[in-house]
Amino acid sequence: MSDDGRASQQCVTVAAKARRISGLVFRTFSSRRIKGILTMYKAIIRPIVEYATPVWSPCQKKDIAEVEQVQRRITKRIKSIQHLTYEARLRLLKLPTLEKRRLYFDLLECYKIVHGLVRSEISKVIALSEHNTRGYRCKLTSSSKTARLNVRKYFFSERVLSIWNALPVEVLKQDNYDAFKLAIRKHLDV
Repeated sequence: MSDDGRASQQCVTVAAKARRISGLVFRTFSSRRIKGILTMYKAIIRPIVEYATPVWSPCQKKDIAEVEQVQRRITKRIKSIQHLTYEARLRLLKLPTLEKRRLYFDLLECYKIVHGLVRSEISKVIALSEHNTRGYRCKLTSSSKTARLNVRKYFFSERVLSIWNALPVEVLKQDNYDAFKLAIRKHLDV
């Protein structure tokens, strides 16, 4: 994070590292088959752009586009589908956008924090509601005031609150982490 609370430099750094690694992969392997490229992408490149995203998740459109460009370029390198649009390539490859994946990781991290699976200072700020009507026992409440400034509006504790509370109660009422993971994957289609 920079002094002004933005993650723009992190987005540029991560995207550049992923582009360097993908360039190395494409120079090393001549195959442009779907299975080979997808395997290399999922195993080597995607973890670079997804590492610790709950902390530095981009909020500005230019930053989101910078990170998404990594996946866009890699799917474009697959010869048999390079003529398709980005959205069509993603559907054909059954890949979600990186933005949707970041949302998925945010919700998983939130579940771990709220249910005490990880120690975090943020557990003092967000917690499950004490009200027990209409599924509110599953909803999150915040002990901090609503963010007035854009600097804080995109922090994890602020951005995850409304997304979590918009989830269906069936997804939120999962007994364990693995069941929640499956339910959220199905709900988000990740």
